[in-house]
Amino acid sequence: MELEKKHKWTLGYLGMTTQLAFENKLDFKAGLKRVTNCMRNHGIKASIRKKKHNRIKRHEEYINDNLLNEQFDRQSKNEVWVTDTTEVVYGNEQVRKARVHVVMDLYGRYVLSYNISATETAASAIEAFKRAFSK
Repeated sequence: MELEKKHKWTLGYLGMTTQLAFENKLDFKAGLKRVTNCMRNHGIKASIRKKKHNRIKRHEEYINDNLLNEQFDRQSKNEVWVTDTTEVVYGNEQVRKARVHVVMDLYGRYVLSYNISATETAASAIEAFKRAFSK
């Protein structure tokens, strides 16, 4: 309790164990489990506030104007291509995930190309576009 008051109730079990060893407060060696149980029995809890993260967007390089303005009907082929990534979960005993990257033409609403990958990366989406350009 004396050590906890000295540190203004900010020590957790790991910090308490380290401080006990550093300041030689005990005649014996106390492990994490013993310190945790002693702290729990005496009602000692660390009161540490959660860190507030700065939620300001710093890079707005990927935000573009709404060029389609919700007008998805097109008059000619290859006028507008859109892309989407979908996560597919499969497997019975061991659950696995795959990501399907699809490039679609809005004129006929048909798929130009797709790419299946284990992770959702920019390289996988770019590969789907490369396949669409080659066709």
